[in-house]
Amino acid sequence: MYQSKVDSSRLSIPLSECEVKNTQLTDQITTLKFNEQTGEQIASKTKLSEPIVIETKEGTYFKVYLDSQFTYVNGKQQAEQYLTILVNSKLLKKDYFTGITKDTFKDLYCYVMNTNTFMCSYDSFKNARYNDTDICFDFKSEPEDFKKLHKNFQASMRNPTLLHSVFNSNNKLNNQGFWTPSAKNPRDQATPSKPYWKFYSKQLDMESKSKQFAEAYLNPSEYNNVYRFECTISNSKHKKRLAISDLKTFWELLNSDLQSISKSIVNEYIDSPVIVKSKSMTPSKEVYTNLVTLAIEKGATLEDIRTAFELNPDNHNRVSINRFKKLYYELINERVINLDTIKKDESTVSVFEYLGLK
Repeated sequence: MYQSKVDSSRLSIPLSECEVKNTQLTDQITTLKFNEQTGEQIASKTKLSEPIVIETKEGTYFKVYLDSQFTYVNGKQQAEQYLTILVNSKLLKKDYFTGITKDTFKDLYCYVMNTNTFMCSYDSFKNARYNDTDICFDFKSEPEDFKKLHKNFQASMRNPTLLHSVFNSNNKLNNQGFWTPSAKNPRDQATPSKPYWKFYSKQLDMESKSKQFAEAYLNPSEYNNVYRFECTISNSKHKKRLAISDLKTFWELLNSDLQSISKSIVNEYIDSPVIVKSKSMTPSKEVYTNLVTLAIEKGATLEDIRTAFELNPDNHNRVSINRFKKLYYELINERVINLDTIKKDESTVSVFEYLGLK
């Protein structure tokens, strides 16, 4: 089955627990403004220097900067200086698809320390705060099956207008991604109740914007026909909604149930995949619901079910014929029947099961 892992995160470590190696992190820059005619100083502004960014020709990216965050001392809120670093699984190089896990975390720590920007203990690194954290898992799929997965998610969405996609009409390899909650800048538009998640092609990613990285560290067999699910834990409010506020440190997150966190994020948008039996449902309608559900579980298609509700006009009048047609559409369109279980391709079945949508 699939393996959930962290793809990227923003980690913050108290400056007091770090030894700064590159003083660019703490140097101050003062900007002075003068009147051009008189030469008189008008204003001055002092700020910390620009972040340190290490970007290699092989496609890896690392950033570290100093920022102020709130912490609590004896129950009182106060500001404290933190070193914040942006980490991602590309820093693991050939272990990229393994992702950031408790087993690869030491390798990530060694990479960061080897940048010679700052030093901290392994325990301090493990106890880092985390925000903007992407959880993901990868799976194999044929392009056509992936399109079916997209359609099945569309059918499952409580509000389909929040699912957006990029699909070409031709059969050429394309992003084939679909995501929530907005067409543009979905990460920025996301909220705890409308979080960001996405499915997309890793093959396209590795053959286009991540081409340098793939050529340096990966074999095409590792990403051909590979797709990724990715979701974001954004901030403290989001953690509270996900009921993971007790996972204070990044190490605690890595040792938690990442799969369940992904399920919770996806389920913000998905109708509960169970048979909904209204209190006002008549006994006969409930029987039809049970029978159709059983047929679906045994592999019946939507076409099979529709045919079962079509009466022979030679034996029945128009009123009866229309009554059963109406019943069919009530069961289907009102989601009394869970359409998500109707004969899906293997990719949909396995992905839905992993995300608890079965």
